[in-house]
Amino acid sequence: TENFNHPDWLKLIIQKDWPGNWREILKNNNSRPPMTLRVNTKIISRNDYILLLEKEKITSTPTNFSKTGVSLKTARQVQDLPLFREGGFIVQDEASQLTYEVISPNTGQKILDLCAAPGGKTTHLLQGNDDIKVVAIDNDEMRLSKLKQNLKRLKLACSILHGDATEQNFWANGKPFDVILVDAPCSSSGVIRRHPDIKLRLTESKIKELNNRQLKILMRAWKSLKINGICVYSTCSILACENDEIVRNFLMQNKDAFCEKIDVNWGIETQFGRQILTGHYNMDGFYFSKIRKTYLKNRP
Repeated sequence: TENFNHPDWLKLIIQKDWPGNWREILKNNNSRPPMTLRVNTKIISRNDYILLLEKEKITSTPTNFSKTGVSLKTARQVQDLPLFREGGFIVQDEASQLTYEVISPNTGQKILDLCAAPGGKTTHLLQGNDDIKVVAIDNDEMRLSKLKQNLKRLKLACSILHGDATEQNFWANGKPFDVILVDAPCSSSGVIRRHPDIKLRLTESKIKELNNRQLKILMRAWKSLKINGICVYSTCSILACENDEIVRNFLMQNKDAFCEKIDVNWGIETQFGRQILTGHYNMDGFYFSKIRKTYLKNRP
């Protein structure tokens, strides 16, 4: 039999979740990921940045689906890339960049970004809209300081709070949010190619613990979402137990929640969202679900 260098229990889960794709997923987990940047379009356009890289003899291509992404043919030290100090870009995989498209924030919206550090998605929301107010939250001081550095370098600003999103709604100051992004802590099974040690560190009991946290954070967040607001639940996981199953569980407990179809030309449609499998168009594995809060009587 083929040896994919994965623990058996993980291989079995992936086989069960993705019977038609598991071989390709395991193979891609063992491949080399691209170095992908998100251009800070407040500072330079993507095309101009690609030309700038060309001048420095750095070969790059625009990403397939993200309008702001650039993939480098060969990885480089970030400090050596043009406009690093000036905040011209941030390293961020294309799959993660697609969060912006799923949310499609509108001017003037108030957005809660839970588990926000180190801030790839936070800074993307801010660079795309001048007038949104973002509150970013994380429970890890070290990662929060990375978020602050990224904001500073990219010349962007938002409110930052330190705290555990499962605890209580310490971010709520009476006014509900228009949009909440729950970028839930997960197994990171979609980024094994970037961190091969995940295969050694991950256990089934760890995933069960994460499942409890994921649902708890989603339930907490929901209380702070306004009627007709959108909650986007995302993970860098390819496991159904962290994705569709969490959302199914959540919907069963919240009758004012319903899933909206994510109408895009990437990923695979699942029952409650959209899944990018590891290596699909050379992206990381990623999941999105878009949940709207409705008046109970207006449920479709």
